[in-house]
Amino acid sequence: MPSLKAKGTETAERVASLLGSRVYVPITVPRTDVVGHMRLIGRDEVFGIKVAIREKFKAAGLVDDRGRVLEIAVDDWNNEIAVRHVALAMRAEPHDEAAPLAPLDQWRAECDDEQIASLWGDYCDLRDRLDPLGDESILRGVLDAGDIETMRAAVKKKEPSVLMSYGSRKLASFILSSAELPAV
Repeated sequence: MPSLKAKGTETAERVASLLGSRVYVPITVPRTDVVGHMRLIGRDEVFGIKVAIREKFKAAGLVDDRGRVLEIAVDDWNNEIAVRHVALAMRAEPHDEAAPLAPLDQWRAECDDEQIASLWGDYCDLRDRLDPLGDESILRGVLDAGDIETMRAAVKKKEPSVLMSYGSRKLASFILSSAELPAV
């Protein structure tokens, strides 16, 4: 990839300032008084998460010959994706990349699945909010038939945890596409 400096100092400085800007959102770990500052993680970090998990699952015999996670371990894969994203995304102080709120092992040991799921939902909501195409995605529809059926069943059974797992964008799309407004 050519250096940004080759495109001219003014352009390089403008792009570098965009690349360096991050949004930090204060988030309280559910059922605690612990407040961290959540940020989106970069592509390299996401790739590192996937590589590390695949190696861990392969060593445990949870990956088939084609490199796919065995069906029995899919929930564990998703949980590991969530906890690793949360561990990288949560900072003790905004703009201090060197100070995680807690190391990965501590997130695993001290937080239960519901706490991690809630923080993962916060992360997904932050990602959706900062997505420049987010509003257009709602209008185009982001739900497939399986999503809609699962969400309808969750509403009938009054299962908020299932609905929460979809994040704000999919919930907004579901409401816009299926709810009637109450009479005022």
